[in-house]
Amino acid sequence: MTKANYSFTLKTPAKPDNNESYPIYLLITLDRQLARYSTGLKVKLKEWDAVKKLPKNNASLAAELDKIMDEAKFNERCLIKEKRTYSSKDITSMLKGTHAVNMTFLEFFDDIIREIKTRAELSDKRISRYDLVRSEFERFLQTNKTGKNPLIKDITTRNITDFETFLLTVPKSEKVNPLGRNTVNSYLKIIKTILGRAQNEGVINQNPSYSVKLKQKATNRDYLTKEELTKLLNEDLKDNKLYDKVRDIFIFCSVTSLRINDALNLTVHNYFRDAEGDYIKWTQKKTGVDCSITLHPLAMKIIEKYAYFADRKVANLLLPKISEQVLNRVLKELAAKVGINKLLTAHVARHTFAVRFIEEGGSLEVLQSLMGHESIRTTSIYGKITKSRIDKESKIILDIA
Repeated sequence: MTKANYSFTLKTPAKPDNNESYPIYLLITLDRQLARYSTGLKVKLKEWDAVKKLPKNNASLAAELDKIMDEAKFNERCLIKEKRTYSSKDITSMLKGTHAVNMTFLEFFDDIIREIKTRAELSDKRISRYDLVRSEFERFLQTNKTGKNPLIKDITTRNITDFETFLLTVPKSEKVNPLGRNTVNSYLKIIKTILGRAQNEGVINQNPSYSVKLKQKATNRDYLTKEELTKLLNEDLKDNKLYDKVRDIFIFCSVTSLRINDALNLTVHNYFRDAEGDYIKWTQKKTGVDCSITLHPLAMKIIEKYAYFADRKVANLLLPKISEQVLNRVLKELAAKVGINKLLTAHVARHTFAVRFIEEGGSLEVLQSLMGHESIRTTSIYGKITKSRIDKESKIILDIA
């Protein structure tokens, strides 16, 4: 029987820094199949011997790595003794199980968060959501009757449904409401991800979250009609520069489909002009999807308006700088001033773009591309039938006669 080969390696980015510490992985190769095991240890690049694949002049770290490799080889000998057919992944699963089987749920959660941060594969916003769910589960345990932090292997379906009930009914303070149904679902998805990882790594045999069904609540997404957009555009705001700036940013997002964070981060390097016209290219911060769109005349007018502002000269920003918190506050004031009876937020602009696009005859497939959605299911929420679309399309029958 062919035995596995073992070696250590550093996980480094494309442009590593000699003074930066990077995670050490154990590589296990068997029958041309490679498995990686995170040792949980780090070393500075300048202190790593790339030829020997070991740390330089660090006896304690080398001893810890030797211990991990010895354990991996011991696990392989056990598999051979049991006369089992095994793979490199089986050896790493045994390693993970050995280290994690006596971990509490929160300890395992912390391990996954550390790994996610090390790999830097998710946005900072997404990583912060993991941190938030972890802290909420700890708060749940503290308010629970037992107050115990259960071992990862002892987590049950009841623990998860109790956590769900807790999120839906127990607010963080008297000043805030409990979380809504769909927000709770996003928390539970992360719990499911953590437990899925535990099962994949052999820490638990069965995933108790499989039987927990997420009950999605239908939501009405506010958007502005063509008449309301016109109303907003025609309002005289020359005496209030803040209102005028906020309106410009909202209109820009309404005609380009951008999320507010993506719009506020646009620079002159995102702007292009060719024979077919003016357009922008950007990478969505939330999804990492690359997008581009031809600029509407209103968007071009707004970009040109701020050409000589300090934010353009100093930071090359296409739009004036403002915090999302201030922008949303001012939008509510603007809605009241203009007479729009809707909860106006920055995200309403993106919804406005999507609904207007569909109403004007655009397809869901093209809208998916413009919005940067990874799934057509996400885009399909904008395919609902609006009154103006019914009025427009019902005339098709009349035109036959």
